[in-house]
Amino acid sequence: MHQYKKILLVAGFFLTCLNISFGQKPTPMLNIQYWKTSTDIPVYFVEAKNPPELLVAVSFAAGSVNEGARWGLSFATNKIIQDGGTQRLSSQEVANEKSDYGCVISGDADKEASTLTLLTLSDQPYQNHCIALYHDTLINPKLSSDTLNQVKQEMLAEQQAQEESPEAQADLAFMEALYQKNPLAHNMLGTPKTVTLLTRGDIIKFYDTYYVRNNAAIFIVGNIEKATAIKLSNQLTKGLPQGQKAPLPDKMKPTESKQHFIVESNQTYIRIGTLFPFKSSTQDRFAQLVGNYILGGGVLVSKLNHVIREQNGLSYNIGSQFLSLKPQKPWLIQLQTKNSDTSKALALTMNTLGEYLAAGPSKKEIHQTKVALINRLPLSISDNSKIMSMLGIIYFNELPIDFLDTYSQNIQAVTYQQILDSFQKHIAPSKLTTVIVGGKP
Repeated sequence: MHQYKKILLVAGFFLTCLNISFGQKPTPMLNIQYWKTSTDIPVYFVEAKNPPELLVAVSFAAGSVNEGARWGLSFATNKIIQDGGTQRLSSQEVANEKSDYGCVISGDADKEASTLTLLTLSDQPYQNHCIALYHDTLINPKLSSDTLNQVKQEMLAEQQAQEESPEAQADLAFMEALYQKNPLAHNMLGTPKTVTLLTRGDIIKFYDTYYVRNNAAIFIVGNIEKATAIKLSNQLTKGLPQGQKAPLPDKMKPTESKQHFIVESNQTYIRIGTLFPFKSSTQDRFAQLVGNYILGGGVLVSKLNHVIREQNGLSYNIGSQFLSLKPQKPWLIQLQTKNSDTSKALALTMNTLGEYLAAGPSKKEIHQTKVALINRLPLSISDNSKIMSMLGIIYFNELPIDFLDTYSQNIQAVTYQQILDSFQKHIAPSKLTTVIVGGKP
Protein backbone atom coordinates (compact mmCIF):
# COMPACT_ATOMS: atom_id res chain seq x y z
CA MET A 1 0.00 0.00 0.00
CA HIS A 2 3.01 2.21 0.55
CA GLN A 3 2.33 5.95 0.64
CA TYR A 4 -1.41 5.82 0.37
CA LYS A 5 -2.27 3.24 3.00
CA LYS A 6 -4.24 5.62 5.24
CA ILE A 7 -5.56 7.51 2.25
CA LEU A 8 -7.25 4.38 0.90
CA LEU A 9 -8.53 3.44 4.33
CA VAL A 10 -10.09 6.83 4.85
CA ALA A 11 -11.56 6.95 1.36
CA GLY A 12 -12.97 3.44 1.75
CA PHE A 13 -14.53 4.29 5.09
CA PHE A 14 -16.03 7.58 4.10
CA LEU A 15 -17.82 5.93 1.20
CA THR A 16 -19.42 3.44 3.58
CA CYS A 17 -21.50 4.67 6.45
CA LEU A 18 -24.30 3.92 8.88
CA ASN A 19 -27.20 1.68 7.93
CA ILE A 20 -29.72 3.80 9.85
CA SER A 21 -32.84 5.45 8.51
CA PHE A 22 -33.24 9.20 8.84
CA GLY A 23 -34.85 10.18 12.13
CA GLN A 24 -33.85 6.99 13.94
CA LYS A 25 -31.76 7.15 17.10
CA PRO A 26 -28.21 5.94 16.40
CA THR A 27 -27.26 2.58 17.91
CA PRO A 28 -23.67 1.52 18.57
CA MET A 29 -22.19 -0.21 15.54
CA LEU A 30 -18.98 -1.26 17.28
CA ASN A 31 -18.28 -1.58 20.97
CA ILE A 32 -14.95 0.24 20.77
CA GLN A 33 -13.14 0.28 24.09
CA TYR A 34 -10.27 2.63 24.82
CA TRP A 35 -7.67 2.85 27.55
CA LYS A 36 -4.00 3.61 28.08
CA THR A 37 -1.35 1.13 29.14
CA SER A 38 0.63 1.48 32.33
CA THR A 39 3.20 3.37 30.23
CA ASP A 40 0.58 5.73 28.72
CA ILE A 41 0.22 4.11 25.27
CA PRO A 42 -3.29 4.50 23.77
CA VAL A 43 -5.14 1.24 23.12
CA TYR A 44 -8.20 0.63 20.91
CA PHE A 45 -10.00 -2.68 21.38
CA VAL A 46 -13.01 -4.49 19.88
CA GLU A 47 -14.02 -7.92 21.10
CA ALA A 48 -15.16 -10.13 18.20
CA LYS A 49 -15.75 -13.80 18.99
CA ASN A 50 -16.12 -14.99 15.40
CA PRO A 51 -14.06 -16.08 13.64
CA PRO A 52 -11.75 -17.59 16.32
CA GLU A 53 -8.79 -15.33 15.61
CA LEU A 54 -6.88 -12.43 17.10
CA LEU A 55 -5.54 -9.37 15.28
CA VAL A 56 -2.97 -7.16 16.99
CA ALA A 57 -1.18 -4.11 15.61
CA VAL A 58 1.35 -1.74 17.12
CA SER A 59 1.85 1.46 15.16
CA PHE A 60 4.59 4.03 15.61
CA ALA A 61 5.01 7.63 14.46
CA ALA A 62 7.95 6.46 12.37
CA GLY A 63 7.02 7.40 8.83
CA SER A 64 8.99 8.88 5.96
CA VAL A 65 8.42 12.38 7.41
CA ASN A 66 10.87 11.43 10.16
CA GLU A 67 13.81 10.23 8.06
CA GLY A 68 15.45 13.55 7.18
CA ALA A 69 17.68 13.36 4.10
CA ARG A 70 17.90 9.55 4.28
CA TRP A 71 14.89 8.95 2.05
CA GLY A 72 13.64 5.38 2.17
CA LEU A 73 14.85 4.81 5.73
CA SER A 74 11.39 4.36 7.27
CA PHE A 75 10.32 1.81 4.67
CA ALA A 76 13.62 -0.07 4.89
CA THR A 77 13.51 -0.25 8.69
CA ASN A 78 9.97 -1.62 8.73
CA LYS A 79 10.80 -4.19 6.07
CA ILE A 80 13.92 -5.38 7.89
CA ILE A 81 11.96 -5.81 11.13
CA GLN A 82 9.47 -7.99 9.24
CA ASP A 83 11.99 -10.11 7.34
CA GLY A 84 15.30 -10.02 9.21
CA GLY A 85 14.76 -12.34 12.15
CA THR A 86 15.40 -11.55 15.80
CA GLN A 87 18.35 -11.58 18.17
CA ARG A 88 17.20 -15.06 19.22
CA LEU A 89 16.06 -16.53 15.90
CA SER A 90 17.30 -16.34 12.31
CA SER A 91 14.91 -15.23 9.59
CA GLN A 92 14.49 -18.88 8.53
CA GLU A 93 13.76 -19.95 12.10
CA VAL A 94 11.15 -17.19 12.41
CA ALA A 95 9.58 -18.36 9.15
CA ASN A 96 9.48 -21.93 10.42
CA GLU A 97 7.75 -20.92 13.65
CA LYS A 98 5.21 -18.85 11.73
CA SER A 99 4.41 -21.89 9.63
CA ASP A 100 4.28 -24.30 12.58
CA TYR A 101 1.96 -22.14 14.70
CA GLY A 102 -0.07 -20.38 12.01
CA CYS A 103 1.25 -16.88 12.76
CA VAL A 104 1.00 -14.12 10.17
CA ILE A 105 3.32 -11.22 11.02
CA SER A 106 3.31 -8.38 8.53
CA GLY A 107 4.28 -4.74 8.43
CA ASP A 108 3.57 -1.51 6.62
CA ALA A 109 5.07 1.95 6.45
CA ASP A 110 3.68 5.17 5.03
CA LYS A 111 4.45 8.88 5.24
CA GLU A 112 3.42 9.18 8.89
CA ALA A 113 3.63 5.78 10.54
CA SER A 114 5.13 2.31 10.64
CA THR A 115 3.05 -0.65 11.80
CA LEU A 116 3.68 -4.26 12.69
CA THR A 117 0.62 -6.55 12.67
CA LEU A 118 -0.06 -10.06 14.01
CA LEU A 119 -2.84 -12.43 12.93
CA THR A 120 -3.18 -15.64 14.93
CA LEU A 121 -5.73 -18.26 15.91
CA SER A 122 -7.30 -17.61 19.30
CA ASP A 123 -6.60 -21.16 20.56
CA GLN A 124 -4.23 -20.72 23.50
CA PRO A 125 -1.25 -22.87 22.45
CA TYR A 126 -1.11 -21.13 19.08
CA GLN A 127 -2.02 -17.66 20.30
CA ASN A 128 0.49 -17.56 23.15
CA HIS A 129 3.36 -18.74 20.98
CA CYS A 130 2.51 -16.30 18.18
CA ILE A 131 2.26 -13.37 20.59
CA ALA A 132 5.68 -14.26 22.00
CA LEU A 133 7.16 -14.44 18.49
CA TYR A 134 5.50 -11.14 17.53
CA HIS A 135 6.86 -9.46 20.67
CA ASP A 136 10.35 -10.79 19.96
CA THR A 137 10.14 -9.50 16.36
CA LEU A 138 9.03 -6.06 17.57
CA ILE A 139 11.37 -5.66 20.54
CA ASN A 140 14.50 -7.55 19.45
CA PRO A 141 14.84 -7.26 15.66
CA LYS A 142 18.16 -8.36 14.23
CA LEU A 143 18.54 -5.42 11.80
CA SER A 144 21.40 -7.10 9.94
CA SER A 145 23.44 -5.74 7.04
CA ASP A 146 22.57 -8.81 4.96
CA THR A 147 18.84 -8.17 5.27
CA LEU A 148 19.38 -4.47 4.57
CA ASN A 149 21.13 -5.32 1.31
CA GLN A 150 18.22 -7.55 0.27
CA VAL A 151 15.70 -4.84 1.15
CA LYS A 152 17.67 -2.26 -0.83
CA GLN A 153 17.42 -4.40 -3.95
CA GLU A 154 13.67 -4.78 -3.45
CA MET A 155 13.27 -1.02 -3.02
CA LEU A 156 15.30 -0.26 -6.13
CA ALA A 157 13.11 -2.67 -8.09
CA GLU A 158 9.97 -0.95 -6.79
CA GLN A 159 11.40 2.44 -7.74
CA GLN A 160 11.96 1.13 -11.27
CA ALA A 161 8.34 -0.03 -11.41
CA GLN A 162 7.22 3.45 -10.37
CA GLU A 163 9.38 4.98 -13.10
CA GLU A 164 7.60 2.81 -15.65
CA SER A 165 4.11 3.80 -14.42
CA PRO A 166 2.85 7.23 -15.57
CA GLU A 167 0.10 7.04 -12.96
CA ALA A 168 2.58 6.47 -10.12
CA GLN A 169 4.75 9.27 -11.50
CA ALA A 170 1.75 11.61 -11.46
CA ASP A 171 1.01 10.78 -7.82
CA LEU A 172 4.63 11.30 -6.79
CA ALA A 173 5.05 14.51 -8.79
CA PHE A 174 1.84 15.94 -7.33
CA MET A 175 3.03 15.42 -3.75
CA GLU A 176 6.41 16.95 -4.57
CA ALA A 177 4.79 19.99 -6.21
CA LEU A 178 2.25 20.42 -3.40
CA TYR A 179 4.64 20.05 -0.46
CA GLN A 180 7.85 21.31 -2.11
CA LYS A 181 10.65 21.10 0.52
CA ASN A 182 8.39 19.77 3.28
CA PRO A 183 9.28 16.17 4.34
CA LEU A 184 5.83 15.04 3.18
CA ALA A 185 6.92 15.73 -0.40
CA HIS A 186 9.35 12.95 -1.14
CA ASN A 187 8.81 9.37 -2.26
CA MET A 188 8.82 7.09 0.78
CA LEU A 189 10.79 4.55 -1.28
CA GLY A 190 13.51 7.16 -1.63
CA THR A 191 15.69 7.54 -4.70
CA PRO A 192 18.36 5.16 -6.07
CA LYS A 193 21.02 7.37 -4.51
CA THR A 194 19.48 7.69 -1.03
CA VAL A 195 18.65 3.99 -0.82
CA THR A 196 22.09 2.93 -1.94
CA LEU A 197 23.65 5.09 0.80
CA LEU A 198 21.57 3.63 3.65
CA THR A 199 23.66 1.86 6.29
CA ARG A 200 22.93 -0.54 9.14
CA GLY A 201 23.80 2.31 11.50
CA ASP A 202 21.04 4.42 9.94
CA ILE A 203 18.53 1.59 10.49
CA ILE A 204 19.53 1.08 14.12
CA LYS A 205 19.39 4.81 14.89
CA PHE A 206 15.95 5.20 13.28
CA TYR A 207 14.61 2.16 15.14
CA ASP A 208 16.01 3.34 18.48
CA THR A 209 14.67 6.87 17.99
CA TYR A 210 11.15 6.25 16.68
CA TYR A 211 10.11 2.72 17.72
CA VAL A 212 9.48 3.93 21.27
CA ARG A 213 6.51 4.03 23.65
CA ASN A 214 5.89 7.76 23.23
CA ASN A 215 5.30 7.19 19.52
CA ALA A 216 3.18 4.05 19.85
CA ALA A 217 -0.51 3.11 19.61
CA ILE A 218 -1.98 -0.38 20.04
CA PHE A 219 -4.98 -1.93 18.26
CA ILE A 220 -6.56 -5.27 19.27
CA VAL A 221 -9.49 -6.99 17.54
CA GLY A 222 -10.74 -10.53 17.99
CA ASN A 223 -11.73 -13.40 20.23
CA ILE A 224 -10.29 -12.13 23.49
CA GLU A 225 -11.88 -10.63 26.61
CA LYS A 226 -11.12 -7.10 27.77
CA ALA A 227 -9.22 -8.18 30.90
CA THR A 228 -6.92 -10.33 28.77
CA ALA A 229 -6.58 -7.53 26.20
CA ILE A 230 -5.50 -5.10 28.92
CA LYS A 231 -2.84 -7.55 30.10
CA LEU A 232 -1.72 -8.12 26.50
CA SER A 233 -1.48 -4.39 25.76
CA ASN A 234 0.82 -3.91 28.75
CA GLN A 235 3.03 -6.78 27.55
CA LEU A 236 3.33 -5.84 23.87
CA THR A 237 5.76 -2.93 24.21
CA LYS A 238 7.57 -4.22 27.29
CA GLY A 239 11.25 -3.71 26.56
CA LEU A 240 10.85 -0.62 24.40
CA PRO A 241 12.28 2.65 25.73
CA GLN A 242 9.95 5.54 26.53
CA GLY A 243 11.71 7.81 24.01
CA GLN A 244 10.61 11.18 22.65
CA LYS A 245 7.45 11.97 20.72
CA ALA A 246 8.09 12.56 17.01
CA PRO A 247 7.43 16.13 15.81
CA LEU A 248 4.94 16.98 13.05
CA PRO A 249 6.08 18.60 9.79
CA ASP A 250 5.68 22.36 9.39
CA LYS A 251 2.52 23.77 7.83
CA MET A 252 2.55 24.87 4.20
CA LYS A 253 0.88 27.76 2.40
CA PRO A 254 -1.00 26.62 -0.74
CA THR A 255 0.59 28.07 -3.86
CA GLU A 256 -0.24 27.97 -7.56
CA SER A 257 1.87 25.56 -9.59
CA LYS A 258 1.52 23.77 -12.94
CA GLN A 259 3.89 21.12 -14.23
CA HIS A 260 3.67 18.97 -17.37
CA PHE A 261 5.89 15.92 -17.78
CA ILE A 262 6.11 14.14 -21.15
CA VAL A 263 6.59 10.36 -20.90
CA GLU A 264 5.94 7.32 -23.08
CA SER A 265 2.23 6.70 -22.57
CA ASN A 266 -1.05 6.45 -24.47
CA GLN A 267 -2.85 8.14 -21.58
CA THR A 268 -2.34 11.36 -19.64
CA TYR A 269 -2.76 11.47 -15.86
CA ILE A 270 -3.85 14.74 -14.26
CA ARG A 271 -3.74 15.75 -10.60
CA ILE A 272 -5.24 19.04 -9.36
CA GLY A 273 -5.36 19.97 -5.69
CA THR A 274 -4.63 22.05 -2.63
CA LEU A 275 -4.29 21.79 1.16
CA PHE A 276 -7.05 21.79 3.78
CA PRO A 277 -6.42 22.07 7.54
CA PHE A 278 -6.16 18.62 9.09
CA LYS A 279 -7.96 19.72 12.24
CA SER A 280 -11.44 21.12 11.75
CA SER A 281 -14.75 21.32 13.55
CA THR A 282 -17.19 18.43 13.36
CA GLN A 283 -19.46 20.62 11.24
CA ASP A 284 -16.70 21.46 8.77
CA ARG A 285 -15.45 17.85 8.59
CA PHE A 286 -18.85 16.51 7.61
CA ALA A 287 -19.54 19.38 5.22
CA GLN A 288 -16.29 18.49 3.44
CA LEU A 289 -17.27 14.82 3.31
CA VAL A 290 -20.70 15.49 1.80
CA GLY A 291 -19.43 18.22 -0.51
CA ASN A 292 -16.56 16.17 -1.86
CA TYR A 293 -18.79 13.14 -2.46
CA ILE A 294 -21.07 15.28 -4.63
CA LEU A 295 -18.20 16.82 -6.58
CA GLY A 296 -16.01 13.77 -7.17
CA GLY A 297 -15.88 11.38 -4.22
CA GLY A 298 -19.02 9.59 -5.31
CA VAL A 299 -17.17 8.57 -8.49
CA LEU A 300 -19.90 7.34 -10.87
CA VAL A 301 -22.59 9.58 -9.34
CA SER A 302 -20.44 12.71 -9.04
CA LYS A 303 -20.58 16.01 -10.92
CA LEU A 304 -17.11 15.51 -12.34
CA ASN A 305 -18.02 12.06 -13.68
CA HIS A 306 -21.24 13.40 -15.22
CA VAL A 307 -19.51 16.23 -17.09
CA ILE A 308 -16.15 14.70 -18.00
CA ARG A 309 -17.15 11.08 -18.64
CA GLU A 310 -20.86 10.90 -19.37
CA GLN A 311 -21.40 14.14 -21.30
CA ASN A 312 -18.04 14.43 -23.06
CA GLY A 313 -16.47 10.95 -23.02
CA LEU A 314 -13.09 12.33 -21.97
CA SER A 315 -12.23 9.94 -19.13
CA TYR A 316 -13.13 6.53 -17.77
CA ASN A 317 -11.71 7.42 -14.39
CA ILE A 318 -12.20 10.74 -12.60
CA GLY A 319 -12.83 11.54 -8.95
CA SER A 320 -11.75 13.61 -5.97
CA GLN A 321 -10.63 12.76 -2.46
CA PHE A 322 -8.98 13.95 0.73
CA LEU A 323 -5.68 12.39 1.82
CA SER A 324 -5.23 11.87 5.54
CA LEU A 325 -1.98 13.66 6.38
CA LYS A 326 -0.94 16.06 9.14
CA PRO A 327 -0.77 18.99 9.76
CA GLN A 328 -2.63 19.68 6.50
CA LYS A 329 -4.56 17.21 4.37
CA PRO A 330 -4.35 17.33 0.59
CA TRP A 331 -7.53 17.48 -1.42
CA LEU A 332 -7.20 16.54 -5.07
CA ILE A 333 -8.97 15.72 -8.30
CA GLN A 334 -7.57 12.73 -10.22
CA LEU A 335 -8.30 11.81 -13.81
CA GLN A 336 -6.81 10.13 -16.85
CA THR A 337 -7.59 10.89 -20.46
CA LYS A 338 -6.26 10.41 -23.98
CA ASN A 339 -3.16 12.44 -24.75
CA SER A 340 -5.05 14.29 -27.47
CA ASP A 341 -7.86 15.22 -25.06
CA THR A 342 -5.65 16.59 -22.26
CA SER A 343 -6.34 20.30 -22.79
CA LYS A 344 -10.09 19.83 -23.18
CA ALA A 345 -10.38 17.51 -20.17
CA LEU A 346 -8.37 19.87 -17.98
CA ALA A 347 -10.40 22.91 -19.05
CA LEU A 348 -13.73 21.17 -18.45
CA THR A 349 -12.56 19.90 -15.06
CA MET A 350 -11.54 23.39 -13.96
CA ASN A 351 -14.80 24.82 -15.29
CA THR A 352 -16.85 22.22 -13.38
CA LEU A 353 -14.92 22.97 -10.21
CA GLY A 354 -15.41 26.70 -10.69
CA GLU A 355 -19.15 26.28 -11.15
CA TYR A 356 -19.34 24.12 -8.03
CA LEU A 357 -17.46 26.69 -5.96
CA ALA A 358 -19.78 29.42 -7.22
CA ALA A 359 -23.17 27.68 -6.96
CA GLY A 360 -22.61 24.69 -4.70
CA PRO A 361 -24.68 21.48 -4.83
CA SER A 362 -28.43 21.19 -5.36
CA LYS A 363 -30.88 20.13 -2.64
CA LYS A 364 -31.45 16.88 -4.51
CA GLU A 365 -27.70 16.12 -4.67
CA ILE A 366 -27.32 16.81 -0.95
CA HIS A 367 -30.23 14.52 -0.05
CA GLN A 368 -29.08 11.69 -2.32
CA THR A 369 -25.54 11.93 -0.96
CA LYS A 370 -26.72 11.79 2.65
CA VAL A 371 -28.71 8.66 1.90
CA ALA A 372 -25.74 7.07 0.11
CA LEU A 373 -23.31 7.91 2.90
CA ILE A 374 -25.60 6.70 5.65
CA ASN A 375 -26.51 3.33 4.16
CA ARG A 376 -23.25 1.40 3.98
CA LEU A 377 -21.28 1.12 7.20
CA PRO A 378 -21.89 -2.61 7.81
CA LEU A 379 -19.81 -3.39 4.72
CA SER A 380 -16.82 -1.50 6.09
CA ILE A 381 -16.81 -3.35 9.43
CA SER A 382 -17.86 -6.77 8.15
CA ASP A 383 -14.72 -8.63 9.27
CA ASN A 384 -11.92 -8.24 11.77
CA SER A 385 -9.42 -6.76 9.33
CA LYS A 386 -11.91 -4.04 8.38
CA ILE A 387 -12.63 -3.36 12.04
CA MET A 388 -8.89 -3.04 12.60
CA SER A 389 -8.74 -0.54 9.74
CA MET A 390 -11.61 1.40 11.31
CA LEU A 391 -9.75 1.67 14.62
CA GLY A 392 -6.72 3.00 12.74
CA ILE A 393 -8.89 5.58 10.98
CA ILE A 394 -10.31 6.80 14.27
CA TYR A 395 -6.86 7.04 15.86
CA PHE A 396 -4.91 8.59 13.00
CA ASN A 397 -7.66 11.09 12.19
CA GLU A 398 -8.08 12.04 15.88
CA LEU A 399 -11.79 11.18 15.81
CA PRO A 400 -13.85 10.64 18.98
CA ILE A 401 -14.62 7.11 20.12
CA ASP A 402 -18.33 7.70 19.48
CA PHE A 403 -17.64 8.85 15.91
CA LEU A 404 -19.57 5.96 14.37
CA ASP A 405 -22.47 6.29 16.78
CA THR A 406 -23.01 9.97 15.95
CA TYR A 407 -22.16 9.65 12.27
CA SER A 408 -25.71 9.51 10.96
CA GLN A 409 -26.91 12.59 12.84
CA ASN A 410 -23.82 14.54 11.82
CA ILE A 411 -24.39 13.69 8.16
CA GLN A 412 -28.03 14.68 8.43
CA ALA A 413 -27.07 18.02 9.98
CA VAL A 414 -24.95 19.15 6.99
CA THR A 415 -26.43 22.12 5.13
CA TYR A 416 -25.94 23.65 1.71
CA GLN A 417 -24.34 26.75 3.20
CA GLN A 418 -21.87 24.75 5.26
CA ILE A 419 -20.69 22.90 2.15
CA LEU A 420 -20.36 26.08 0.12
CA ASP A 421 -18.56 27.96 2.92
CA SER A 422 -16.04 25.15 3.52
CA PHE A 423 -15.09 24.68 -0.13
CA GLN A 424 -14.98 28.39 -0.91
CA LYS A 425 -12.80 28.99 2.15
CA HIS A 426 -10.19 26.36 1.32
CA ILE A 427 -10.16 26.04 -2.50
CA ALA A 428 -8.85 29.03 -4.41
CA PRO A 429 -8.65 28.29 -8.18
CA SER A 430 -5.70 30.69 -8.41
CA LYS A 431 -3.71 28.65 -5.86
CA LEU A 432 -4.16 25.11 -7.12
CA THR A 433 -1.33 22.70 -7.78
CA THR A 434 -1.68 20.95 -11.15
CA VAL A 435 0.49 18.07 -12.37
CA ILE A 436 0.13 16.45 -15.81
CA VAL A 437 2.03 13.28 -16.74
CA GLY A 438 1.54 11.63 -20.14
CA GLY A 439 2.48 11.28 -23.76
CA LYS A 440 2.60 14.02 -26.34
CA PRO A 441 -0.84 15.32 -27.43
